[in-house]
Amino acid sequence: MRSVDYQAYLFRIEFNLTEFPLDYKFLSLFLRNNGFIIKTYIEAQKEISEKGYAQYAKEHAAFTVIDPALDEPVIYINDTLPFERKTKSLLHEVGHIYLNHTYRGVMGNAADGQKKNVQEEEADQFASAVSAPPCVMRKWRITSIEQLCNVAQLPLNDAVIISQTIKQISDLPELPVEKTLCSLMQK
Repeated sequence: MRSVDYQAYLFRIEFNLTEFPLDYKFLSLFLRNNGFIIKTYIEAQKEISEKGYAQYAKEHAAFTVIDPALDEPVIYINDTLPFERKTKSLLHEVGHIYLNHTYRGVMGNAADGQKKNVQEEEADQFASAVSAPPCVMRKWRITSIEQLCNVAQLPLNDAVIISQTIKQISDLPELPVEKTLCSLMQK
């Protein structure tokens, strides 16, 4: 099992996140209720500008910074994204936080380009594995790319990756974390 998948499973378990499929409205409320600070670009327009992130916001669907006054991460997300993209972007940012990624102002923005790329890939993997945990998808027999797109509401690229992961784990014994997550997420 990829360590990022493991962390995604632990995230779902730690926060008792049983909802499936995840949508932006539910997810943003759920995260806020669990202590995450989430602000939309429109509501935080002045704040984003004053902190020098206006250009970054124009170029990215979402981003996370550590607020020095709060010593807490704050997720900023573009209001105009389609709902499914908002869901993935929000989970991607949670991935940066949960995986303790480095930051240069913005989480996942490492000085080393290679490290930055790895952190971005990990945050994407985290988002996919939280959206459609491979062990749960395997148990529920949601394994084809088409099913993952339609039922789990994954973008095509994510569905391909989750489908491949399911194939890789199909003959392996279920790990304790997988058993815990599958019992938590009863169909």
